Amino acid sequence: MSRIFYVISLLWGYLLFGQHTVTGIVYGSQQQPLEGAHIHLSDQSVNAQKDGTFQFRNVPQGKHKVFVTYVGYLRKDTLIVVTQAQDLVLRLQKDPVVLQEVAVKGNPISNKGLVVEAKVKTVELQRNAARSLAEVLVEIPGVSILRTGSTIAKPVIQGLHSSRVPVVVNGIRSEDQQWGVDHAPNFDSNTAGKISVIKGAGALQYGGDAIGGLILIEPHVFAKDTLSGSAVVSLHSNGRGGAVNAAIHRGNFCDWAWNVQTGMKYFGDRETPDYVLSNSGSREYSFSGDVKHIGKKVVWGAAASFYQSQMAILTASHIGNVTDLYYAITSGQPYFVGDFGYGISNPKQEVRHMRGKLFLNYTLSDSESWNTQYEMQYNQRFEYDIRRGQARNTPSLDLTLTTHTVLSDYKKQTEKAVFKAGVMGQYQHNEASPDTGIRPLIPTYEKVDFGLYGVYQYAIAPKWTAEAGIRYDFSQMMAQKFYLKSRWNERNYSPQFDHFIVGDAGTQWNTRPEFLFHNLSASAGIRWNANAAWDFLLSLGRAVRNPNPSELFSDGLHHATGMIELGDLNLKQEKALKTALEINYRSTPFTLTATPYMNRIQDFMYLRPVGFETTIRGAFPVWEYQRTDALLLGLDWNAQVRWNTHWSYGVMGAMVYAQDQTTDTPIIDIPPLNFTQHIQFEYPQWHGLTTQLRCLWMTQQHRYPNTNIDASIVVDNQLVPVTVDVSTPPPGYVLWDWNAAITWVAKNKSEWVMGLGVQNIGNTRYRNYLNRQRFFADEMGRNIQVQLRYNF
Repeated sequence: MSRIFYVISLLWGYLLFGQHTVTGIVYGSQQQPLEGAHIHLSDQSVNAQKDGTFQFRNVPQGKHKVFVTYVGYLRKDTLIVVTQAQDLVLRLQKDPVVLQEVAVKGNPISNKGLVVEAKVKTVELQRNAARSLAEVLVEIPGVSILRTGSTIAKPVIQGLHSSRVPVVVNGIRSEDQQWGVDHAPNFDSNTAGKISVIKGAGALQYGGDAIGGLILIEPHVFAKDTLSGSAVVSLHSNGRGGAVNAAIHRGNFCDWAWNVQTGMKYFGDRETPDYVLSNSGSREYSFSGDVKHIGKKVVWGAAASFYQSQMAILTASHIGNVTDLYYAITSGQPYFVGDFGYGISNPKQEVRHMRGKLFLNYTLSDSESWNTQYEMQYNQRFEYDIRRGQARNTPSLDLTLTTHTVLSDYKKQTEKAVFKAGVMGQYQHNEASPDTGIRPLIPTYEKVDFGLYGVYQYAIAPKWTAEAGIRYDFSQMMAQKFYLKSRWNERNYSPQFDHFIVGDAGTQWNTRPEFLFHNLSASAGIRWNANAAWDFLLSLGRAVRNPNPSELFSDGLHHATGMIELGDLNLKQEKALKTALEINYRSTPFTLTATPYMNRIQDFMYLRPVGFETTIRGAFPVWEYQRTDALLLGLDWNAQVRWNTHWSYGVMGAMVYAQDQTTDTPIIDIPPLNFTQHIQFEYPQWHGLTTQLRCLWMTQQHRYPNTNIDASIVVDNQLVPVTVDVSTPPPGYVLWDWNAAITWVAKNKSEWVMGLGVQNIGNTRYRNYLNRQRFFADEMGRNIQVQLRYNF
């Protein structure tokens, strides 16, 4: 099969010629990468990435002037002759005038904190324009996807997800009811300039509760006095839909810069190899913009964004009783399969998320800066059940979350050290509408948060850098909730929580629960740059996470998942201690990154199936929040080898061993061992032709707890005892993908990029252990994608 795709690649590029790729890295006088260095090649320009690297594509053959500038360094000019792909190493020298003013001596210090971090490549962001944030992040080792059907996806980092993996957008955490396993991040990945994953608790600047890791989304940064933009159309065969996106950016012109972006995704029902996934369409709409004024010392501005989605939930996943669930699991086929359609009916989710931000950055001196920002977020979530009569258009869950956040950070950087400190204040109000006619899953509540942090990084020797940080967080949550007296007694809340009761409402208690939390988090790390090829990073982090509203207060049917979820007022803070060692090797043909880690979590909170409960709607599985002590051991790895200028090979993988130390059993919903391999062919002379064949091998998860449920089902009007197997993971599977892209450069230096891709080439039938709807239907079948991008 790989031979077929190689022939296709050759035919695609037969008529293309004359363009090359120029890559390189910019170093300072002490061999430190210079992030943000400005590189000009003829009439093109780019900024160096965090690791100092840069890339120019579609460079014509011939002579080209190259010059590099960076604040505090002398400009470097050179001349290159391009006849094939080139890799440049550019070293800048300190400006002696600046040296006299600052008078700093010692070892260099990196802007990059000592955290285990991985970035999504720009080419992967562009290729996955129609995909969700979670689907983009799986390009990083150790990141998996927790799915609810084919439309809802959220990222899993080293076995952990949801509230343990905050998403930080442009410096401020996204607050969008992230506690739900079926609540995808409310973000369009097309608006991101750069996406990074920080694995662990080291990023104290953004919070002390990132037990699993942190997703850091940063905006586009553009060179001075440039006007650029892009337009993208992406079409998909599976779902018979696609996405469109357009953006325009203005760099610093007359001290002003601005960005505008808008996009839409529209899909109908997805399909497995054998049948239509009835009611699995989706809609997404996004808009974002920002403007800023750039002065000599002060940068100030405003930003706003809007995101709206409508996600259908598979009709066959909405069971009415335990008999339906039993037959859904044992039959292997959905109970309802209709014709393909674009309509979205109940059950479904609708979400709107709006953000408005003001920011001010002030440069105090050449080595000191201070910035502050305020942001308001407004999130509305509606979840619709299959209801009859007048209630059919009324949501079963109606939540409105308003968040106000203020951040202020100070940074001082010298040649040898970096010190950062900051303060955060946040107020939240969640309104659970009573107009649904159904007891809300979580109640109305208010929450106040306050945090302080400090981080110090120091170059203790030419090849050694150390970092330490500490953070304090205060949190207060005040809720308003009615408990059925029967549920209150069933949960054994008396007499411990009787002081929350403020009124008697017949069969219910009117309560005002209030919780106070004081948390102390810390991190430490040390990096050893052994030589030009090897470097090592040892990091240690302590993170503390408060129980979220769902874990404390859930009390009823979660309509999107078809489960009754029960919280527990007895839950305490999770306390995690994580140790990780990042090993990096870089040489001309070969690179390797391996990260073994250990994460001990005290009072780990998780959902566990415990039985069934009969309601007026029927019998539903009951999942209960419980706590235990957990141990997670794992390894992520990524290796790349470049055989020559055209061919390269890569393999990455991840494994997680997760054990409940209280019961000495495996922990539920942990990703199995997985490997991803790819072989890539590049021919820059053929208009930057790249083509890649990928293979994902997902093994079967053999470590899982026994959570099977004994129940009785109706057979021939008789109740028959059965065991409902909700434990056994599905078999492993192998998926093949292929993609290719070519680029045409116009005379005005604008470019057209055409891409073609096929996912699940073999139309393989499979089910995913981390899909909450794996009991009801197979995963999506083959998908053919065509993408056209115009950059100017």
